[in-house]
Amino acid sequence: MIGSAEDIEMKGIYEAAVFEKVDFNFVDKANSGQLGQHQIVIESSIPISRGCRVKIKYPDDYNITRSLTSVRGTGFFESPSGADELSALGKDWEWRADEDDDSVTVIGCKKNYGGTTYGVLTLTAVEN
Repeated sequence: MIGSAEDIEMKGIYEAAVFEKVDFNFVDKANSGQLGQHQIVIESSIPISRGCRVKIKYPDDYNITRSLTSVRGTGFFESPSGADELSALGKDWEWRADEDDDSVTVIGCKKNYGGTTYGVLTLTAVEN
């Protein structure tokens, strides 16, 4: 026997991860009450497991589910097809908006996971 190791637990694989860096950007200069684009950049210091889910909770005054029309993703949010526009349709949905708690859930890490430790989401037609 060359060596042995105890059980290894990787945070972010079996429990919610704490990301190293999360940035939020207004992509355009929409005024209050107008529709705009929001961008969320997430970086992790550890590899991301396949099929990861990210839930983005907005403050109640955003009413995100009423206006959101599309979600685009790159990095570990890229679609398996390679398209950056994520699908909200059918059983293979990649994003869903939940009007009960003004949140968006995105399933990522279907194509890029493991060594890809960043993801960028762009949400279109969010009411500012």
